[in-house]
Amino acid sequence: MYYLDYDFVTIKSQRNNDAEVHFRNAIKLYVDGIWSEAQYKLEQYTMALGYEDGASKVITEFMQRSKMEVPKDWANCRNIDYKYPRINTDFMDEQIEGEEGQEDQDNEDEENSEN
Repeated sequence: MYYLDYDFVTIKSQRNNDAEVHFRNAIKLYVDGIWSEAQYKLEQYTMALGYEDGASKVITEFMQRSKMEVPKDWANCRNIDYKYPRINTDFMDEQIEGEEGQEDQDNEDEENSEN
């Protein structure tokens, strides 16, 4: 079936074996709790693939959010129902507010120069 079905043949022809090897190694290291090496392998995977896919992005963000420290209760997986601490993004809100204020000032300056 895998050699006869057009969809399977097309998908198989587009596979990147180097990327797959890096991804499998990264997942094994991640599960085993060797996160620094897992992150390195995910970087190699992304380079071989040519873009960052959703799975590698989620795993990388989780490890970074955990500051690359394996949780003490690590059971070779993470609890997706657990609400991990939110990353502090207050600095982004301040930057956006500052940009909006600057836009208002620019608009006022334009209006004054036209009068």
